[in-house]
Parts: sequence; C-alpha cells; structure tokens
Amino acid sequence: MADLEFSVGTFGAFDYMAGRGIENRPDRLINCYEFEFYTEDHEGGLYNDGVFYPARKNYCILAKPGQIQQVVRPKRGYYFNVFSADPELSDRLDRLPNSFEMWDMEEV
Repeated sequence: MADLEFSVGTFGAFDYMAGRGIENRPDRLINCYEFEFYTEDHEGGLYNDGVFYPARKNYCILAKPGQIQQVVRPKRGYYFNVFSADPELSDRLDRLPNSFEMWDMEEV
C-alpha cells in the first residue's frame, strides 16, 4: 500500500449544531472520498444517495465520488477529503462501508 498515490485535500473540524433537519442548500455531488468522524452522538448525520447515516460517537461516515449528499443538522465532528487517481486505492476505498466504527475519537 506504500506505493498508492493520493492527496489529502482539506481537513478540519465542523460545527453544525444550530438548526434541525436537512440543511437548506442544494444536494451536493461528491467528487472525492470524504470521511467524517464524531466524538459524540448527534441527532443529525448525512444522506448519501438517499440513505441516512447518523452521526454517532466513534463512527465514520464515508461519502464516495459520484454519490449525492445532504447534510442533516445538528452535528459536529472532524473531516478529511482524499483525492486519488490510483485505481487500486479507489477500489479499496470503494469497498469500505458507508458507515463504520473506528476508534476512540476522544483519545485521538
């Protein structure tokens, strides 16, 4: 895996605690691999291709290129975006589930 080529586009924290329900903006077409991580449970989450994924402590929600996304408030957490033209890496990322448990985010 050391030979796989990719770049991390953006990363940081977000705080969408104001308001409830689907964010008032157009659906968004995903153009990279977008990972979101949470340190606590929230009422919000994401719709990826019409399927709701709740924001849960120690979970990651992964949006993949070509998916249509809607943000559901309230939620706060961390994110990073991965861009890759490497078919092997893209294949590995495409096989990941859209939501999965990670590690203890408070420790991280």
